[in-house]
Amino acid sequence: MIKKLLAMAVALALMMVMFIPTSLAAFEMWVYTANGGALNVRSTPSTGDNVIGTVKYGSNVVVDYHLGNGWTALMWGSYGTAYVQTRYLVDYQPGPRPQPSGGGGSSSGSSASAEEMTAINAEFKVARRVTPYTVQTMAARSTGTVNMRWAPHKKAELIRSYKSGVDLEVIAELKDWRQVRDPETGDVGFIRQDFLER
Repeated sequence: MIKKLLAMAVALALMMVMFIPTSLAAFEMWVYTANGGALNVRSTPSTGDNVIGTVKYGSNVVVDYHLGNGWTALMWGSYGTAYVQTRYLVDYQPGPRPQPSGGGGSSSGSSASAEEMTAINAEFKVARRVTPYTVQTMAARSTGTVNMRWAPHKKAELIRSYKSGVDLEVIAELKDWRQVRDPETGDVGFIRQDFLER
């Protein structure tokens, strides 16, 4: 009788482990920075003098959970939990590290050209707020992803990339771009309207 009870308890414990929601399980993501630089890992989910390490471009990290405020908690070895900005993580292995452009400029990024600023300003001039509505991403055939950027221009810094079928909320409409909010992460940025469908 005791053996039967023990076997049932073990079976029940195994079944409970099998049904742990995947949202509670750790998973892998990869570091993607627009300039190919390393990502700072921090002791708290804020910027400042709290850097405890770095992760190279293209490296995989083990995500514990997303905080939903632009920060993600990582499982960080013996340190336990550490934090990085969510916008520098993607759910696919990124391609080769971007090479710096121009003649030895700063690694913090170069300023936009006059032509790029004209295009960005033209988009912002016609921007209008809308009653938020939901759209789905449609990935580009060439890359399998669509990019959310900081400004409405294809060379603006990347916030994150999405595969097809992700629900986002449009909060403003521009000429060729839409300002969108990711309800899961809280990220806000711009995606070309060609890659969104209602």
